[in-house]
Amino acid sequence: MERDEVLRRLRELCARVLSVPEETVVPQARLVADLEADSLDFAELEAAVQEVFGVAMDENDVMERAVTVADIADLVLAGHAAGPVAGVSG
Repeated sequence: MERDEVLRRLRELCARVLSVPEETVVPQARLVADLEADSLDFAELEAAVQEVFGVAMDENDVMERAVTVADIADLVLAGHAAGPVAGVSG
């Protein structure tokens, strides 16, 4: 999967989960400072990313490592390189 495709899909996903306009979800947008994500949002994002992309991510890992939307894209791409989650299609 290409980075641009991941970012496009993340834009839609983040807008839905975080209840923000899609135009605010840009790669450099900071999840907490710009998009006002909280711990519940991170849990929902983790579940949605697994469902949409078929990549397992630990909620704590996302909270610690993902500062921006681009950071989530990097985690998704790294997860795809490791292989899909069993039983999940992306």
